[in-house]
Amino acid sequence: MVIPFAATTDWYARWLRHRLAGMTDEQACLAACRELPGDGKEARRTRISSPDGDKLLSVPVAKGPGLTLSGHGNWPHVHLGALNAIYGRAPFFPFLYPRLQEAYAILPETLPEFNLRVHGVVKQWIDLEAAGMMADGGEGIDAAAVMQAARELKTKVNCRLSILDTIFRFGKNTLLALLPEEDEGHDPIC
Repeated sequence: MVIPFAATTDWYARWLRHRLAGMTDEQACLAACRELPGDGKEARRTRISSPDGDKLLSVPVAKGPGLTLSGHGNWPHVHLGALNAIYGRAPFFPFLYPRLQEAYAILPETLPEFNLRVHGVVKQWIDLEAAGMMADGGEGIDAAAVMQAARELKTKVNCRLSILDTIFRFGKNTLLALLPEEDEGHDPIC
């Protein structure tokens, strides 16, 4: 199973829930993929927000067996250009964009390797230790205030868009949008 390319915020909320339950990164990725089965195209496509509506970023793969990346259309340059044009003025763009440039600089051979590289960049923005403390109401943490902040942030996040959209706009506070709700009446996912 291939994890999605720059997966949605909803996917990362599920991934985080599984990580907080003690799963390894690999196990959490597989569990999130099982919970959000798609049409197979999410492994190479993601949506970002643009003034003209959602924009699709797609990673081309070569025809034939396997998921070998294709050099067709200079897609790394197109992706980075689109991210720069759309999010260049977002508060956390200057901090995340250079890491994405590094991920795109020397491409691996396959789509799964590339998606894991992007996932590695995203994981740097999700503090698992802080998430665990917030979710458990650790010492000195006002759990009610954290959940209120999380609910407020979630109203500003489109969970169907790439996690990159959320990180560019909210930085480390993205964690709040990923935290599961405490109340049973709420969907624990973004």
